[in-house]
This record gives sequence, structure tokens and C-alpha cells, in this order.
Amino acid sequence: MTEWKTLAGKFTSEQLEIIKEFQKQLGLNENQLIRIAVMFMIFFIRSMIMFAESDIDKGYKKEYRKIKQKVSQYPELKAQVLPFVKKMADYYEQTMKQIVKENQPEIKKFTKKRKAGRPKSQKKKPGRPKDIGI
Repeated sequence: MTEWKTLAGKFTSEQLEIIKEFQKQLGLNENQLIRIAVMFMIFFIRSMIMFAESDIDKGYKKEYRKIKQKVSQYPELKAQVLPFVKKMADYYEQTMKQIVKENQPEIKKFTKKRKAGRPKSQKKKPGRPKDIGI
């Protein structure tokens, strides 16, 4: 039989507000949200590591060079294709920038640097307190 374990985390009130809003939007309970988030994170990080370690990028570069050579042989085709590709790249870049800009305030709340541990308390100076003239 499967033995269930619990995974916990601490969040600030701002972060928790964002999480609750997101849960409500997707209709997920806390357990479902944590399981999906962990599953997605593991999948994403492993995929990125595998992609970085693979030679896929080299293959794309070779194909791109071949296509670029073929297109450069035909000046009229080059005049049509290159502006279109540039327009598409600009569109996707602007779209991605807009998406990041819209989600930046929420993401910032999760990436804020915090000091670890308990906050230090003010130590009292030793000795008798001085009399204040009233």
C-alpha cells in the first residue's frame, strides 16, 4: 500500500492571496495545486536540462544555414521572406514581453529576497536607565 507524505511551505499573506485567487480561477484545492505545481516544475527543469545537454540546437543551426543559403540564391524570394520573418519575430517578442509585464507584479512577490531566520531583537544596554527630566 502507498504511504502518503505531506509537503508544506510557508508563504506571506500577499503570496497566499495570489495562490488563493489562482486556485479559485482553476477550481483546484490545495493538494491538487501543490501536486500539479511540483509535477510541472520537475518536468520543466528536467526538460531544460535534457535540452541543454542534447545536440538538438546544432541540428537547427545547420537547417537554418541551409534554408538561408537557398533563400539568398533568389533575391525576390529573399525580399519577401526576410521582412515576414522579422515581422513574426517582432510580434512574438512583443507578445512575450507583454505577458511577462502583466505577470511581473505577482511573480515579484514570490522572488523577493528574504533574510533567513528570526529577526534580531534590540538588546537593552546594561546598567540602570538614566533619569529623564520631567
